[in-house]
Amino acid sequence: MADTPRWSDADRRAETVRLRHSGKDFQEIADELGFPDRAAAAAAFADALHDADHLEPAVRHQAESHSLDELQDAIWQKALDGDLDAIETVVRLSERRSRLHGLDAPARLEVALAPLDAVSVTSAELEELLALGDDPLM
Repeated sequence: MADTPRWSDADRRAETVRLRHSGKDFQEIADELGFPDRAAAAAAFADALHDADHLEPAVRHQAESHSLDELQDAIWQKALDGDLDAIETVVRLSERRSRLHGLDAPARLEVALAPLDAVSVTSAELEELLALGDDPLM
């Protein structure tokens, strides 16, 4: 685009993140910042996130969520049409989104211990239990 201002690479990446954070899609960002297409804008956004240790975690979280949405939108129709590779990709994107948003509950491990019978505990076992810091008989 001839009327697009000249951006340094760092400024262009930062502006890409800012625009994406404001809700613009990659085509709008490409048009505004002079990228050749939406894929180039998405690639610049991914590069910015890769180098984004300076960004607030909430911004990175939201940006990653938007990226997952864009990727899923791009392949959704193929998945609905039965393309097995597209279905697998959508499932992987969904799994990643679930981890990102903490939707997957951690696995619970239940430990069933027999009640402690103070009469059957030897003095050596009692000493070992007491050395752990908490009195198991209390």
